[in-house]
Amino acid sequence: MSFFYRSVAASLFPSILWHANDSTVHLTFDDGPHPNATPIVLDILKSRRLSATFFLLGRNVERYPELAQEIISQGHSVGNHALTHASLILKPFSWQSRQIEKTNTIIRQTIGKTPRLFRPPFGRFDFGTIKAASSHELRTVMWDVDSKDYLASGIQAITRRVCRQTIPGSIVLFHDNDSTMPKLTDYLNPILDDLEQRSLKFSSLVL
Repeated sequence: MSFFYRSVAASLFPSILWHANDSTVHLTFDDGPHPNATPIVLDILKSRRLSATFFLLGRNVERYPELAQEIISQGHSVGNHALTHASLILKPFSWQSRQIEKTNTIIRQTIGKTPRLFRPPFGRFDFGTIKAASSHELRTVMWDVDSKDYLASGIQAITRRVCRQTIPGSIVLFHDNDSTMPKLTDYLNPILDDLEQRSLKFSSLVL
């Protein structure tokens, strides 16, 4: 996400969390739970004793409830990523609200907890999106470091991008989905090696 976009959006939407005011790095994973990608991420995090935040799609939680439960059982936090990964921007408020509300219900029924965090699909939002999330008592969370792991870029490009930009308080965007599954191990391990060698600490996002 560009500095210009982040700066302009931050001034227009001051309630959105772009960068945490603490000394830890916050790893976030969007689009799960995924039957193949999510277990890879969980295994890597478990081996390093790290916690992260997973922004879950309602439909995927319905399909793979045991994975949503496993995320929680391993000590990670979860957020609402809407129901179907459709873009919310410029949609009617009532439609946006239903996407968020249905996902909250699915997650609550699956893991016994209601999310407190929300991230719009594709990072696209408008004033209605923020209002809809707030109406369901959700804090909208974006990011200040985008791995762009969903693109067909090489492993080195992903690794270099994240390692150069990450500082204490960073919210780092990754994905556990079809496009990242084949290469997750190849970039996530080197990134975490580098950040840990810099003595950076990690924590999940919790409000």
